[in-house]
Amino acid sequence: MKERRFWTAAAALLALLGAIQFAAARNDSATFDEPIHMAAGYSYLLSRDFRLNPEHPPLAKQLFALPLLLLRPDFPFQSPAWKRGEQLPLAFAFLYDNRVPADTMLLVSRSVAILMTLLLGASLALWTKRRFGAPAALLALFLFTTDPNIAAHGRLATTDLPVTLFFWLAVTAWGGYVVEKRPRDLVLAGLATGLALLSKFSAALLLPVFAILYLCRAWQE
Repeated sequence: MKERRFWTAAAALLALLGAIQFAAARNDSATFDEPIHMAAGYSYLLSRDFRLNPEHPPLAKQLFALPLLLLRPDFPFQSPAWKRGEQLPLAFAFLYDNRVPADTMLLVSRSVAILMTLLLGASLALWTKRRFGAPAALLALFLFTTDPNIAAHGRLATTDLPVTLFFWLAVTAWGGYVVEKRPRDLVLAGLATGLALLSKFSAALLLPVFAILYLCRAWQE
C-alpha cells in the first residue's frame, strides 16, 4: 500500500508538470535557439550533412527533429543560405515559411523535451527513494517540479535539458559503480556519458566529476 501511494503521488506530480509544460509549449513563441536546433537536426536526418550549427554536437538536435519526420516539412536545400551554411536565415525560413505551420512543428519538437523532463523527474524520484526513502523522494520530486529552471527550460527544444538528463544518468551510474563495483553500472555510466557528450560539449565536465567521485570513494575506503 505504501508503495502504491508513493507511485500515485509521484505520478500526480509528474502529470502536473507535464500538463503545465505542454500548455506552455503550445502558447509560447519560439526562442532564438529553437529554430536553429530544429532546422539543423532535420537537415542532419535528411542529408547526413552537418554544416549547420557545428558549435553543438548533433544528438539533441536530431532527437528534437525526429517527430518532424512524421510531418514531412519542406527543407530549403536549394536556398543560397544552405549552400553558404548560414544557419539563422535558413532556420527561420524553415520554421516560418513552410507548408507545415510553425506552431505545429514547435509543439512536436518541444514534446521531446517535455518527455525528457519527465524522464529526468522519474529518475530523480527513483534514485532518491532507493537511498533515502519515499518521503525524501517525493520532496525531491516536488522541488524538481516547482523549480524555476525546469519550468523555464523543460519544454524548449534546446540542448540544455538533454545534456542535463544524460549528465544526471551518467553521474548516478558512476556513483553506483564506485560504491558497489558492478560492471553494469560502469557500462551504463559509459553509455550515458557518450549521450551527454553527443548532446553538448560542456558535458566534458563529467570527466573531472568522475575523478573527484572516485577519489572521494577511495578516501572513504
